[in-house]
Amino acid sequence: MVNCVTLGLFDPSDPECEKEKCRTLERVELAIYVFFLLEMLIKWGAMGLLGKKGYFAETWNRLDCFIVGAG
Repeated sequence: MVNCVTLGLFDPSDPECEKEKCRTLERVELAIYVFFLLEMLIKWGAMGLLGKKGYFAETWNRLDCFIVGAG
């Protein structure tokens, strides 16, 4: 939810991100991205990558990995 709010608060008229609001939002976005990346890496370690119970065995995890990778 926080990610959606920060995306909605970005100002398209500030493409160079010169305002403090934009720089703050970029830092929040980075923190959110790092959180999702760490979550994915922890799940990789806990579940393993492949196999019947591996991370990539579940469709939602494959989608999550794609979204984090695209981020």
